[in-house]
Amino acid sequence: MQWNTALTILPNRTAIAGLRALFPWRAEDYADNTTWHAMPPGTDGQGPALPDSNIEDPALWFDFRRGAFHAIMHTMDAGGPGGAYCGGHAFSTNGWQWTYSGTAYSCAQNYSDGSWQEFARRERPHILFAPDGVTPIALSNGVQYAAPANVTCKIGGSPYLCDPIFTLVAPLQT
Repeated sequence: MQWNTALTILPNRTAIAGLRALFPWRAEDYADNTTWHAMPPGTDGQGPALPDSNIEDPALWFDFRRGAFHAIMHTMDAGGPGGAYCGGHAFSTNGWQWTYSGTAYSCAQNYSDGSWQEFARRERPHILFAPDGVTPIALSNGVQYAAPANVTCKIGGSPYLCDPIFTLVAPLQT
């Protein structure tokens, strides 16, 4: 089974991890394997996940200004939470009881020149932070063009294949 583990470490060395569907784990000391346990204690590490979700690739962080954990993730329900194969957001005050709050990003990206691109897939989200380590400033995703594989497309007169997958970094709107 693929677990797609996300991890956030707090200044006191405690850590919260979310596996695949945000199955929560916690460590009192992230560097000491003996302190890791499923949350809540006594569970098998496969729950409670984000209720009614079909997600993967969570990215976690702690918002020190608001005192809450956040997660963005790739949603896999066409037409479901977050849209077709795009992204959702959840939050938690304790790191193991998560509330889905809706779409974090769509499959489309607007560019600074006024153009935009619709992607077939926008997966593996990661948040990039300002030098203060606290302020989120950009979203990074692996993306795939929406055109069928091996179809020649043109942008600005230059042909390219529409099926490559690449990393997209987009500034966050605040």
